[in-house]
Amino acid sequence: MTKVKCVAWDLDDTVWDGVALEAPQLPSPRPRVLELMAELEGRGILNSIASRSDPSLLERLREWPELYARVVAPHIGWAPKSATLTELADHLNVSLDAVVLVDEDPFTRAEVEHMTPEVRTLSLAALESALAEPEFSPPATAEAGRRVEMYREEERRRRAGSEFSGSQTDFFASCGMRLEIVVATPGDLPRLAELAERSHRLNSTGEAPSTAELSARISSPGHLVVRARLTDRFGDYGTIGLLTLARGPDEWRLETLAVSCRVEGRGVPGAVLAWAMAEAGRAGARTLAADYRASDRNLRLGLLYRQLGFRGSDPLRRDLTGELPGHPDWLEVSAPVTTPR
Repeated sequence: MTKVKCVAWDLDDTVWDGVALEAPQLPSPRPRVLELMAELEGRGILNSIASRSDPSLLERLREWPELYARVVAPHIGWAPKSATLTELADHLNVSLDAVVLVDEDPFTRAEVEHMTPEVRTLSLAALESALAEPEFSPPATAEAGRRVEMYREEERRRRAGSEFSGSQTDFFASCGMRLEIVVATPGDLPRLAELAERSHRLNSTGEAPSTAELSARISSPGHLVVRARLTDRFGDYGTIGLLTLARGPDEWRLETLAVSCRVEGRGVPGAVLAWAMAEAGRAGARTLAADYRASDRNLRLGLLYRQLGFRGSDPLRRDLTGELPGHPDWLEVSAPVTTPR
């Protein structure tokens, strides 16, 4: 069961009555649609636009600020709706099965269902009923409830990056990114369990340890459980990483690595793995094993393991007796030293 992360709305005859290009002025949004958007946002679910129309309509959405303020990353153009949704999911860095299309046109829904079967399609009436389903459930933690705000912060990062005249490395350095790695406590359990359940592309096993399993590992002297948090000058990403490590005298084992896809491309997963290698080496371990079960979703994480020197199959292993990788220069890393040198 994949939690819904984004509801993409069609415009004509869905968000408003009629066809905007055939009307003398932009139609007004249906009041019930605005109420549903507010309800979704309160549940930490993004509202976006996926509409087949003239791209110039995008700027005109500002004529209805109560609508424009509710949506992130609106996509309007003449491409097939399935292609637009694929582009939207990539833009938001979410999987297609976390996207729902609301469209009153059954033909369009059929096209999307055929071309992108991962995307769920609903009419307005069907959305009303679907809100009672677990996939639409409110966030379990206050931090997850900030998801919409976090994505808006991400849009500000995107705009700043597109306007930046230097290299991507220079832009990252200008962002003031700070990665904080701390030992997890029982109070972190709800958010860590939620993160493990929601992460897919950067999940080492494709599985999510239960709250009970995480609790047992936190209290176990043979385990080390840490959470990672990222901030920058645009805002707070919140808790974006989970690692659970089984500590042995000669070998540590990375049982779970789950990182939010929101920080992909910023060097964070590699920095977290570099910390784990250094920490195991400080404890006297000669190797770090890593549970990794490849899937269509987490192949990028498998590639990262290989780039950082892990070899073999499940579990992968990395020799710790030689030189170990560090973290990117643009990241300031604050991390615990659980084992003295």
